[in-house]
Amino acid sequence: GANTVEVKGRGVVRMDSLAIGDSVRVKGGAFSKVYSFGHYDPNVPAEYLQIYFRTNEKKYTKAVLPPLEISKRHMIFIRDGTSSSAIPASMLKLGDTLVVEGATNSSSTAATVYNIVTNIKRKGAYAPFTMSGDIVVSGVLASNYVSMMANDDYESGSLMHWIAHVFKAPHRVLCSLDFNICENEKYTHGISTWIYSSYHVARWMVIHQQCISISSVALFVFFLFAIIRMRSGLVIVRYMPKSRI
Repeated sequence: GANTVEVKGRGVVRMDSLAIGDSVRVKGGAFSKVYSFGHYDPNVPAEYLQIYFRTNEKKYTKAVLPPLEISKRHMIFIRDGTSSSAIPASMLKLGDTLVVEGATNSSSTAATVYNIVTNIKRKGAYAPFTMSGDIVVSGVLASNYVSMMANDDYESGSLMHWIAHVFKAPHRVLCSLDFNICENEKYTHGISTWIYSSYHVARWMVIHQQCISISSVALFVFFLFAIIRMRSGLVIVRYMPKSRI
């Protein structure tokens, strides 16, 4: 809730006021619609990292961009030369370069991490899913997704972001066809019912099989993707208008 996002037509708002259907600032200065929350629980006790960063650009001041608060497993983009990759926030270290996004397509810049505070206690957890798979939070570009790997590295982080975004494709398609299906989603212990079962199965696999490879996770996710796609087809047929013939 302490983080902020920029909502089209509303300006900068606190994360806890964000709602499904809002269009938020994402990569490249664009806006993308929030179609779901992977995690939405205003009352859950949560622990975050507090990330302090600085940039040389004058328009980004401490008053405009407060520290980013993010959970350890949530993925964030860092810049390496001209490219960027997603890593779990727990892997961030002093001197890493974050991607800071402004209000135009040309305003992406770099910011250096100069302090990381651990064990920040807050009430509430919010993880919006956008159509683009990313979101600008407190000025910093972050992934929509968390890492599921037991032993994270730079390569697996970017792959996990891609796998998670592919896995959510049927959900995005459904919302594109009829957004009413997605507006009133339900949650089990704060986790969206769209992902609750698959999320916990994937976590179980990682916890109980420490030697699990990224390829095994990928295979598992694509298997779930196939199941969801079949279910999505049934829902789409269900909502097809009846023929007048």
